[in-house]
Formats: sequence, C-alpha cells, structure tokens
Amino acid sequence: MNGKGLRLTEARRDMLEFIARGGERGRMMLQLVASGGREGARLNDLRNAGLVEYCGELNEPDRVRVTEAGRKALAK
Repeated sequence: MNGKGLRLTEARRDMLEFIARGGERGRMMLQLVASGGREGARLNDLRNAGLVEYCGELNEPDRVRVTEAGRKALAK
C-alpha cells in the first residue's frame, strides 16, 4: 500500500509503469482508457492516490504523468 492506502495491484502497477515509460510528457489519456473495461477506474484510483497527475498543455490532448510519489511506489 502507498501512503494513501491504495493497494498497488498487478494491474495498477502495470498501468503506472506504462505511464512512467512515457517520460516527462506522460501518456495520452486515450492510450490508457481506450480499451475500456476497468482501465478508467484504475486510472482514477492512481490519480486519487496521488501517484499520477494530469499534465496536458493548451494545444495538446489530455495527458497523464507519474508523480514523485508514483516513482517511489514503483521503486518498492
């Protein structure tokens, strides 16, 4: 569990690692939730726990990137 009590399941960890591989610019929201299913709920769980944040610019699609807390969670 992280500091906010979120259990980092394998599916959440996979999503967090995928976002982290996107670098400082992160990943487009569409890349994360287009498959449907529980992906949107997993993304919200990570965001609510402070592990990812929205980072889109004015002329770019919505993007998400890993926060410092997210990097620490992946390091465990």
